[in-house]
Amino acid sequence: MGSVFVFIPSVDRGGDRADDRLFVKEILKDLDFKYRSVLVLFYLERQSIREIAATLKKPEVLVKVWLCRARKLVLQKHGKIV
Repeated sequence: MGSVFVFIPSVDRGGDRADDRLFVKEILKDLDFKYRSVLVLFYLERQSIREIAATLKKPEVLVKVWLCRARKLVLQKHGKIV
């Protein structure tokens, strides 16, 4: 799989935590619900692929596809790994 990035509001980007939260919100607001939900569940809630699949009542393979696509969309739109 491609690059792994972490969506954690406390990541130090040189700003404070409020700035980090706004940055994450900005990234997430532009995504479709399915992509936003898998990113939030995986990175913020720290759920496993299996747990996300159970939460969303979707097959694990679909959750993996959505997670991969969501990562690519963020990378394309923001030009960097968060």
